[in-house]
Amino acid sequence: MLKIKLIAVGSIKENYLKLGIQEFEKRLERFVQLTTIEISESVPKQDHPDALKKALELDAKLIKEAIPNQAYVVVLDIQGKNFSSPALAKQIDLIQQKSSQLVFIIGSSNGLDDSIRNLAKEKWSFSLLTFPHQLFRLMLLEQLYRSLTILEGHPYHK
Repeated sequence: MLKIKLIAVGSIKENYLKLGIQEFEKRLERFVQLTTIEISESVPKQDHPDALKKALELDAKLIKEAIPNQAYVVVLDIQGKNFSSPALAKQIDLIQQKSSQLVFIIGSSNGLDDSIRNLAKEKWSFSLLTFPHQLFRLMLLEQLYRSLTILEGHPYHK
């Protein structure tokens, strides 16, 4: 069974999103072993590029510590590759053939340090639009579920 680790900077605060996330976590149990790691966002002490860089570096250190050895790392990034739902399913299938551990990284509202982007094997984007961190986590889980049901021939995705 594929192990998926979702590393997210920041936490879910809205109850309606928590409920949606819990629902898709439950649905995904049938297909994968899912673990979510929430990392507290490092907040810059001042609005200055150096302070932001330092905060992102602190986040990066914690993210790196949470990544298992030999994992296939995917960063969610607005500049990443876009997929249709069937193409995303195919990509996940290809990844499963390469690795038994898949890690997704969702950065903070300030983004991700380049060191994290550089260690990723792939960068994915769901849109050119910017989504709130909390909503995006729900969207990612739903799309993972959709992809896995496509691979199983389940009618959910239609």
